[in-house]
Amino acid sequence: MQVKTTMGITEGRLLSTLDLEGISVLNLARDREKLSFLSNDELADTLYRLRKKGWLIPIERGKYLVVPRSGVSGWDEYPFSLVDAILPGQYYISYWTALAHYGLTEQLPTTVFVALSAQTKRPFAFHRRRYQFVTLAPGRFFGWTEEQANDRSFRIAEIEKALVDALYQEEYGGGIVELIKCLHHAHNVTDPARLIAYTVRMDSAVLCRRLGYLMDVLGWPASSQLLPYLGRTPVAYLSTLFP
Repeated sequence: MQVKTTMGITEGRLLSTLDLEGISVLNLARDREKLSFLSNDELADTLYRLRKKGWLIPIERGKYLVVPRSGVSGWDEYPFSLVDAILPGQYYISYWTALAHYGLTEQLPTTVFVALSAQTKRPFAFHRRRYQFVTLAPGRFFGWTEEQANDRSFRIAEIEKALVDALYQEEYGGGIVELIKCLHHAHNVTDPARLIAYTVRMDSAVLCRRLGYLMDVLGWPASSQLLPYLGRTPVAYLSTLFP
């Protein structure tokens, strides 16, 4: 987006303070004391003017993305880094978004799917993307790694966990047809032992059946390792979305 380069002394001081403090996302509940040189009225007025000029982009109530000074010629924040700034250490990117990140699907979802542990967060839209938050039980919140983009880090599911999450909750993985394609493309880049271990750790007999069946269809010999974990459920559906 384009930003207006002209600004007043107070506006420049606020942005400089955020820059010196390394704050890329301003959270007023957390960062208010760093701006103590402004009264509440002065802060509200300065925030309003910086929003109008494009230097602060509202994310949620009381949270703003801070456009860096290099943004004068047009700028867009990497979407995963935004999640890390809002939820430091409490999330990982997964499902269809992670599968696209790893190049397992030709589809490019406009939704960023984010796994959370034992907490809920409402979805929101920002910069042409929708952010969807999926709550997992603590025992199913694992299997992530840390990567970097634009000098900022973010958490993302390992390729095996992204597949497992998507098969466990198909509605966030693009549907069973897309997931079969992802598994096919993942054959040479996935550790079958880790994939099976993560599936068993999810403690879902239906998930074990679903993955075991698809591994058989795709010719993965390791599928037999799932046999002890299929449970006694008489019927397990391959897809929960199809009729």
